[in-house]
Amino acid sequence: MPDVNSASPFESKTCPDCGSPMRIKQSPRGFFLGCTKYPKCRRALTLSAAEQKEIRK
Repeated sequence: MPDVNSASPFESKTCPDCGSPMRIKQSPRGFFLGCTKYPKCRRALTLSAAEQKEIRK
């Protein structure tokens, strides 16, 4: 399993709703970017198949 806690270019993104940093999270459907202010802010951004493949490396 990939280390989802390591630094990644995807994690330089900020939440469009609250401005907080986004972090890579994993669900049964794959990886996504979730707001670090969860559960107060529930914003999540999907990653493309190519982005998910890069994370798995």
